[in-house]
Amino acid sequence: MTTVHSWRGDCLDVLPTLSTRPVDLVYIDPPYNVGVYGHYADRRGDWQQFITDRLRACRPLLSPTAVVVISIGDSELHRLRVAADTVFGPQGYLGTVHWAGNGSPRARFVAGGVDHLVLYAADHVALESSGRSFRVPKPGVGAVLAGAAQCWAQHPGDPVAASKAMRSWWASLPSEHPAQSAPGLRRYMKISPDGRLYRTTPLNKPLPRPGHVYDITHPVTDQPCQMPTNGWRHTEATLRELLDAGGVHFGPDHGEVPQARAYLDELGTTPLPSVINHRREGTRVLTELIGAHDFPYPKDPQVLTWLFSALAGPDAVVLDFFAGTGTTAHAVADLDVEDGGDRTVLLITNDESYDRYLARRLGALSAAGRLDWADHAVREAASA
Repeated sequence: MTTVHSWRGDCLDVLPTLSTRPVDLVYIDPPYNVGVYGHYADRRGDWQQFITDRLRACRPLLSPTAVVVISIGDSELHRLRVAADTVFGPQGYLGTVHWAGNGSPRARFVAGGVDHLVLYAADHVALESSGRSFRVPKPGVGAVLAGAAQCWAQHPGDPVAASKAMRSWWASLPSEHPAQSAPGLRRYMKISPDGRLYRTTPLNKPLPRPGHVYDITHPVTDQPCQMPTNGWRHTEATLRELLDAGGVHFGPDHGEVPQARAYLDELGTTPLPSVINHRREGTRVLTELIGAHDFPYPKDPQVLTWLFSALAGPDAVVLDFFAGTGTTAHAVADLDVEDGGDRTVLLITNDESYDRYLARRLGALSAAGRLDWADHAVREAASA
């Protein structure tokens, strides 16, 4: 279960007092410096220095392989890059995910509605040396794998019957299901003898080459299989390794050319995309949870859960020192439910946001048994 610690106050005051395991992921959604929204003052005279000071204050808390993600709008994107370059070095810049939401139909020139999620490494050398990569599930993959697991549970040990059930599962899927619009997913129809979903790909060589003509024996007929016209794609040694790993699909007899198996559980992720399109649901989620609908543009926990799945391991420490309504904790709690993780979240926000939004969200999630909350603001008040 997710453990959440929260503090009330300016992060410049609170960050130096934290004693914690090294932080693995920082996510912040600082003021965009575009004016005043409702109760939230969002304009500062020297925004670049404001954000530089706070990034610098958090750096001693970070692990060598930590990743920092900063959400920002168009107006301060360039100054944010300068500030983050100052703290983490230009070489620490990892890229930007552009989050396209709802633009304005009344805009004169460009519709807008885009947030930028800017990624930096705390120590780019350590991160690169760690071998980590940031990958997210392809849309619909989870549902398809769950469908395959259901078919295998219905026909354990029988790949033929399970594959037939998988074809029926696809046929019964409504047209609006996310898996129906995901390119190539419908090709995954077959289930292997060990219950894994796969599709087949050719093993042929585009052009003839020495060393790629040899016999492969069919496991049932014990006869040499039909070979592709130009020989096999791999050398014999490589194809033997593929055979041993269960990576070859055979037909009913040796008259059919064998094909390679591409398993969905190995190919169902993709690098973090540069652009995501997602309607913002943060206000609806917050309103349904605590009845508050006046916080300006709260982030959508569903999108942050998706992002954190690529950046925060199952026991990660996540820090948000512009915590606002507590969306970061909400997203991490959802992720822990999805993958069985046991993450820790550290939240800091100002006085007004703390009582009006964050404490109410965390209280509701804690009461529902979705996270374990340590409210340090309450302890501070009791000791004052």
